[in-house]
Amino acid sequence: MLKVLPQNIASLIAAGEVIQRPASVVKELMENSVDAGAKNVTLALEDSGRTLIQVIDNGCGMSPEEAELCFERHATSKISEAEDLFYISSYGFRGEALPSIASCCEVTLRTRRKEDELGYQVQISANKISSTSQVSTPVGTNIAARNIFWNIPARRKFLKSDATEYKQIISEFNRIALTRPDMSFKLIHNGQQVLEYPAVANVKLRIAQAGGKDIAKDLLPIEVDTTIVKISGFIGTPGLARKSQQNQYFFVNGRYFKSPLLFKALANAYKGLLPEGHIPSYFVYFSINPEQMDINIHPTKTEIKFEDESILFEVLHSAAKQTLGMNSMMPSIDFDTEGAIDIPAFKGDFSTVHQPRINYNPLFNPFEKDGKGHVSFSSLDKGPGLSAAACDSLLEDAPAGTESNFVTSCENASLRKVMGNRYLVDMNGERIKILDCLAAAQRIVYEKYLSRCNSSITCQELLFPQTVAISAASAAVLEENRELLERSGYEFSISRAGTSHGNERSLCFSGVPAIGNIDLSQADSARALADEILGILGTPGGNVAKVLYDRMARVAARMAAAVPAGVSLSVEKALSIESELLKCKCCSNSPFGGVCMKIVSPDDIINVK
Repeated sequence: MLKVLPQNIASLIAAGEVIQRPASVVKELMENSVDAGAKNVTLALEDSGRTLIQVIDNGCGMSPEEAELCFERHATSKISEAEDLFYISSYGFRGEALPSIASCCEVTLRTRRKEDELGYQVQISANKISSTSQVSTPVGTNIAARNIFWNIPARRKFLKSDATEYKQIISEFNRIALTRPDMSFKLIHNGQQVLEYPAVANVKLRIAQAGGKDIAKDLLPIEVDTTIVKISGFIGTPGLARKSQQNQYFFVNGRYFKSPLLFKALANAYKGLLPEGHIPSYFVYFSINPEQMDINIHPTKTEIKFEDESILFEVLHSAAKQTLGMNSMMPSIDFDTEGAIDIPAFKGDFSTVHQPRINYNPLFNPFEKDGKGHVSFSSLDKGPGLSAAACDSLLEDAPAGTESNFVTSCENASLRKVMGNRYLVDMNGERIKILDCLAAAQRIVYEKYLSRCNSSITCQELLFPQTVAISAASAAVLEENRELLERSGYEFSISRAGTSHGNERSLCFSGVPAIGNIDLSQADSARALADEILGILGTPGGNVAKVLYDRMARVAARMAAAVPAGVSLSVEKALSIESELLKCKCCSNSPFGGVCMKIVSPDDIINVK
């Protein structure tokens, strides 16, 4: 039988639409501070927002009557009639954020206007005002939400770990800070200042504060102004692309939003420039007539419906391609040869042209075996050079059939050599076997890593630890998964990067899995390893442990090498790799699809066109 729910239960359901986790509270409260005209906003947290979420601003404040009225459902100063919904340029307008927060948190509000001598305090529990009083407080608003979901145990139980919730809060904090470089923002967690963004002159300086100097220096400006939309901001160089989604931001009229279609417009502009699976970085700001979009299609307002999204797609795609092209980031183009200048044929006297002669010793046998039965290549380059005349003389004096005997020796003997410090070529008259020692080493490391995942993998300490800069959000992800990473064979530490405002973190690798030759001697290798790990931890799926171990095995395999950097690959080492490869469950391909070993017959060579 149908029935109308009591107001207290209905309020909890409405709260669930807007307040899904501590980061939702942060978003709503900080957006209210921006709408209030604040220039300084401080966010204070305890226990990643579980215990306390407090936002302090120096905005316009509220009167005592407004301080009580703001907790009534649908109370707002932003709209007065239905048509106003289509001209919204502020954040808070729905009048549901504060009532929803009050439905699932214990709230204390302190506020004062500039013209008032005293401020006003309102305390709310279970969405009911429990006390009000006049208080001494600075101009602006100070609102504290304590014990989120205290009255909804089921919802509180399903909150993620502190590190995960903290990462989400940092994401919301940055999204708002990136829209207002003219404001200053601070984040304090458990009594310690974590982030500080002083007011700056432009968006790029704010991006440098939030993302780090390494990101800011690799940004390309994008700008286009049409009658439909104005686009500004920055897109990253191909070198800034990562496998994980770390720096992807769309804003419209100062509001963060997500759009798979517009993301595709950018991704298509980078076609041919990025390795497979990599995502470009971007900070793109749209300015559009509010009448041409609807921001009220999702409770969190992160999805927006545009009047003609296809036009935005084309404008963004063209602008991004133009930016990449102007900065010489586009792939090279193979032009056809039609109309090219022909090189004239030689018309001189061919009688004056002599065929070049190659010095060689026709009596040298390269298939002579050493004491172990292996072909020795040590003497290949040691034979004395012979003049053309001497070679002709030796050929004339050589017994009949020497050439055919030489060919027969080639057919019956085995010839092994290393090429390009990577390939072992094993030749005889029947076939040529080519071993890709790098692909083989990757397969060996991959399977060894997986076989040891049931127990801790031994860590090999680095002689020279490598340090890379990461964001505070990335640091939180690594700390959350420290135990898993240490079981996976990694040893690392995280500290402040020593920047002026302490917004960046330093990740120092001091140990890597003792499987294969993981080379972190170069800073680029350490950066690649950090990006790989963060990408894995940011997008797990299915059986988390199994998926993570498989991905971590691939990371170890990708960083593996046949021999350490600067060391020559010997035939003996290559044969040892081949022996290890043949013990693997799958010895045909590397974990990334590369062929480990290939056998070619003489017919295959003859038929190559």
